[in-house]
This record gives sequence, structure tokens and C-alpha cells, in this order.
Amino acid sequence: MRELDVQIDHLMVTGKLFECLPDEYRDNIWEPYKPVGPGSATFTLRHDGAGWSKRLLVKPEGATAEYVEFKYPVEGVTGTILHESNNYQPDRLHLELVGQASNLPVYIQGDVVGERPAHSVNLTIWGENLPLDKKVETALGSIGEPEEGAKYQEIARSFHPSGAGDFKVYIRRDPKTQAFTNRYVIDFHDCSVRYDPFQTDGRLPGYALENVRGVLDLQPPNWEFRGFQGTHKGGAFTTSGRATPEGKGKRIEVNFTGKNFLLDDELKKALEVDLRKTWDAFSPEGRVDYSGRVVTLTPAPKDAKPEIDLTVSPRRCAIRPTFFPYHIEDLIGTLHYKDGRVDLKNLHARNGKSNLSVDSGYILMLPNGTAYADLKDLQGTPLYPTQELIDALPGVMKKGCLGLELKDPLTLKTRLVIQTSPEGGKPDVFWDGTAWANDISLRTGVQWEHISGEAGSRGRYDGQELVGVTANFRMSQGTVLGQTVRDFGGHLAVARKEPEILRVSGLYGSYCGGEVYGEGRVEFGPTLRYEMNLTGSQINLLEFGKQNFGAKSEMSGLAVARLYLAGEGSDPSRLKGNGSVDVPNGKMYSLPLLLDLLKFLGLRLPDRTLFEEAHARFELKGQTAEFSKLEMFGNVISLRGKGNMDFSNPEAFGLNLDFNVDWARIGQVLPQPLKNLESTVSDNLYMVRMRGTTKKPEFSQVPFPTLTGPIKEILNNDKPGKGTSRPEPWFAKPDDPKYRGMAPRN
Repeated sequence: MRELDVQIDHLMVTGKLFECLPDEYRDNIWEPYKPVGPGSATFTLRHDGAGWSKRLLVKPEGATAEYVEFKYPVEGVTGTILHESNNYQPDRLHLELVGQASNLPVYIQGDVVGERPAHSVNLTIWGENLPLDKKVETALGSIGEPEEGAKYQEIARSFHPSGAGDFKVYIRRDPKTQAFTNRYVIDFHDCSVRYDPFQTDGRLPGYALENVRGVLDLQPPNWEFRGFQGTHKGGAFTTSGRATPEGKGKRIEVNFTGKNFLLDDELKKALEVDLRKTWDAFSPEGRVDYSGRVVTLTPAPKDAKPEIDLTVSPRRCAIRPTFFPYHIEDLIGTLHYKDGRVDLKNLHARNGKSNLSVDSGYILMLPNGTAYADLKDLQGTPLYPTQELIDALPGVMKKGCLGLELKDPLTLKTRLVIQTSPEGGKPDVFWDGTAWANDISLRTGVQWEHISGEAGSRGRYDGQELVGVTANFRMSQGTVLGQTVRDFGGHLAVARKEPEILRVSGLYGSYCGGEVYGEGRVEFGPTLRYEMNLTGSQINLLEFGKQNFGAKSEMSGLAVARLYLAGEGSDPSRLKGNGSVDVPNGKMYSLPLLLDLLKFLGLRLPDRTLFEEAHARFELKGQTAEFSKLEMFGNVISLRGKGNMDFSNPEAFGLNLDFNVDWARIGQVLPQPLKNLESTVSDNLYMVRMRGTTKKPEFSQVPFPTLTGPIKEILNNDKPGKGTSRPEPWFAKPDDPKYRGMAPRN
């Protein structure tokens, strides 16, 4: 047997040394690991007759090295590198090494078996708590082909990691396929990252996450990360993802969930462009839970966008949509985003005392920057017409609400479709729904109280004017000027050719056992204008008396009334109109004001009927009714009057009326030549003034009204200092021709 043993101690190992060694050592040691530094080596050569056997044992003494398949530099390497070659078995390179990176140990163990190129590789490189620094990014770039390594570096940069991780690199080569199937596993822990899950252009900063842990598993040409979790500003997240081949590129899928995430500008910047547009359309605030998936292709086709499927569950957060600037808070429910569309389900929120909900609906973010929202079941239970809500309405609707002076809550259920304008103008709004009122008040020139009923409406506002509005309403009851109207309803319409005119037709209702019917219109110009024409027939005086004077009032018969109203805006002082009331045949007894009048006159009350006929004509000027005719005919006395009543206080009307008192119904039974004699006498002999209020009337009498004026003038002219003489009385001129025959007789 022939033998050779060589021992070399503390030799400086460099590339030049391996140039002097056989190719097998250069190929198996220098090219894969690039060891540089001091070391000792023992070389043994044996020949046993059947063939040579060689053994090289290298012991690094603090050298540096990096593996070609994962160029992560390791310093202070110690351990053993053993190469054995003989005729009985394949060549074998065995490594048992430990080095340092960032003052932490890095281990390399494994074997390379066989002669190149039909050799197998089974190596493992690992280290714990190693910093996630530039050296890691550089090592990722050495994986696979250059383009592939660059992609892995891009992935690492998208995390912007800082902190520490555990590494395990598995180097495997199949001698049959002569291909590497390497695997690189990084177990992140105690890290922070700035991760852009939706960003592909890298122009925006990533979203910061702390306390991150999870596993990144690279198996070229594929990769995945799993079990990632972390926190940020009180929120927690989990995520996983993978890249798989698709066509000539890769399909990258990322799944994620989040709990209690804060909606702030940092999160907004981490979103994909379309999602940022959705964000701007709603201006969300607060915290949400979310889950979703993002799918991208790389290389991405031209103008391709990530496929995003995102579900968000608000945790009582707030929004203020740009297309309907109304602050909504305490929002809960589900919002699902996919392909530029947000589907809404079971949303509940409030604004102050208003409770809002949407059972279903969707919002589209259109390519031209506009938003299209279809809220199929928008409900307000209740909905308070606050100034903020009224200001959010389109111009014409806002004018209508301001004119009506709505203040009480409504119940609303409607389909609402809104499309914003790309130029930033007023939105296009379509609605189809119903509103219910329960004991509310509003103003239509005059104040209505205790209204209960419902209204259904369908229409559109195209951003500039109303287009094709129709509505029907029914009021079970309502009170105006102290009078209760029941089952009052009608039809409302806005025609395309007259977009600023709301026509009211088919008005019909019940008042004191009779009927009320009519029509009207509202003009939505620079100033809101309205007019209404109503007629009442078969009004039961018994019901009228009970409603106005109590259950003990004694009235019967039927009345006919007419009322025309017109006004501008909500100012009652601009109200005008006229009307009439006629009772051709009735019985009127217990009328409080007239009973007070009879008491003032000192007349005995009749046993049964005070008045049997009545007529009134009036004009409305603001909140004042000017009566040109007030007539009541009875068997005891008849009254003829004029003046005005002030309705500004519905609890007690102001009175400014003058009545002439006639004797019974004599004026109605006199022949035509004498028909006006009785009233002429009454006008000249006796007048009663009614002042104060309906709750506290005040009376005064004016006897001989035709003389009162001249007498007052005489008395006023007789005051000292006036410089005028007193005119002589008529009886001082008995010889005057115009008084001839009227002189006193002896």
C-alpha cells in the first residue's frame, strides 16, 4: 500500500490557492462558497491495489464565505469541510460549518455527492434572530436567474422590513434532472414592516405594521407567505399569499383580514387608486374590520389593475358622502368592494336623533370620476329634517323644505339613486318612496298642526331642475287655523315642460261632516310662490260647533265656504287671498262671541235660535282677514258688520270688528222701495265695536254714528288756542230757507 499524508496549518486561503489545486476542489469548494481567510488542511492519499482514495479535510479558522445560491455573507467561519473520493463510492463533500452574521451564529450543514455535472446537493443553511437588513435583500437577488432574483428583491422591498427573522435555506439538486429545487424560508418575528398590499407602482409609502410575525417561503419559481400577523394603532391584522405560474408570468394572490383598523390618511395612501377614489367619495372616519383578497399578474398587461375583493364591516364609524353631504355616524353593516363596485348590506347609522338604514344597494365608481349610488331600501325611522339634511338636498327640494318649515320627524322608506357630476356640480337624483308623518306641523302659507298621514312620490332632479315628479298624499287629520280636516289627500305633479311648477290637483277631504276639495300650485323660482283654491260644501254646523265651541254648542244646518290662498316663501306677512262663508238656512244659538255681544246690548236671549242665516266675505292680507261683509240674521236681532281679525295667534284671534244692530229680520221683509230703510236707520242710530281677542272680547257702543263725527269735530274745534269760532247750531237759524218748516213750535 502506498500512502501520502500532508498537514498544512494556518494557511491563508484565497482564490489563487484553488487555482493550484485540482479542478474538483475548485469546483466543489471555491466556486460555490468563495472561502477567504485562514485555515488548516489535512490531505491523505492512499492506494490499496484496487485504486486510489483521497481525503481532504479543511478546517476554517475565522474565514469569510457566502454560498452562491444564497449570497448571504458569513464571517468567522469555523468547522470542517471534508472531501472524500475513491473507487468504491461517489465523491462526497460534507460540510459542518458555523459562522457569524451580525454577531449571531449561522450554520451550514450538508453534502454534495457525485461528480459534476451529475452530482446531487443536499445542504441546509440556517440562522436565528438575524437582522432584516440590506444583506438579506442582496441574498434574495441571488436566487435563481437574475430576473427571478430581482422579483424576490422587489417583494422584500414591498415589505420594507425591520427587525429580526430566522432563516432556513434548503439547497437541493437532483442528479437526474440536474436542476436545483431550492427553498428559502424566513420566519419573521418582532418585526415592523411597511407593507403595500395593493400597490404595484411603489410610488406611495407602505402601510406601517408593528409586532409582525409570519413566514415567507420562497420555492423558485413560486413563493408564498403565511401566518402573518401584526398590529398598528390598536388594530390587528392577519395575511397570507402566494405566487403561482400563469401563462408566461405569475399570478399573485394575497388574502388578508383586519380587526379594529383605524381609518386615517396613512391607510388611505396604502390603497389601490380605485379604492382611494371610493375613500374620497365617503370620507370615512373611525375603525373597521375587513377581509379580502387581491390578485395581480406579473408582468401585468398594459393598463391592467389588481383584482380586489374587499369586505368592510364598520365599527360604528362615520362617513360624509360627497354626493350627499350629510354626516352619518355610528355606522355598522357590510360594504363589499369588487371591480369598482361597492355593495351595501344591512347598514345602520344615525345623524343626531335620526336613525338611518339601507337594507341593500350598491355604489359604482365610474371611470370618468363620477359615482353612481343605488340605495334600494333607504329608511329613516325617524328622520329629523335638520338644517344639515335640508342643505344636503338638491336646490328645488331644499326650497320646498324651507318653505314648508319642516321641523318634526318623519318616517321614510325610499329607493334613492344618485349620480355625481364629473364637473363637480349638483348630483342627479332619482327617488321612489313613501314618507309617513305622525302629529307634525308644517306651513303652506298658513300653519298646519297635528298632521298625520303619508305621501308617496317618484321623481328625478337632474342637477338643475325637477324632471317628471308625481306624488300622492293622504292626511288622516290635520289642523289649520284651529280647524281639523280629516282624510285630506290629492295628487302632485311636475311636468317636464314646466320643471319649476308643482301642480296640486284632486284635493279632497272631510271637514265637519262635509267635503273640502280644490287645487293649487307651487312655483320653485328664485322666490318660492304658491297658491291654493279650496271649496267646502255640506259643512255640518253641529260638527263645526262641537269642534270650535264645545259639545254644548247649539248649532245645526249646512254651510258652504270658499278659500283662495297665495303667498311667497315662508313669510306669513306675504300671504294674500280671499274667501266666503254662507249659511243659507240654519240654527245658531250658543256662539260665545255673539252671546257676549247680546249680554253687552242687554237683550234677553231667545229660547232656541239666535241666528238662522249668515254670510261673510273677506280678503286675506298676511295674517289678517279683512271682512267686507259679516251678516247674521235672526228673529231677535240681525247683525251687519265689517272689520278685520288677526290670526297670528291661533290660540286667540285678534278682533277689530264693527257691527250695526238691526231689529230682527225687518230688512228682509220690507218691500223694495223701503228695503234699505231699516239698515239705513240702524247705520245711523247704533253701532257696536268688538275689540280684544276671541278669548277676551271687549265691546263698546257708538250711538248716532252720523252725529258722532261732527260732534267730535265741534268739541275738538272748541278747545282753547285753536283760533277758530264755534259754528252756530242749526236751530239758531230758523229763517234759513233750508231749514224752513223745521223751527220749533210753541
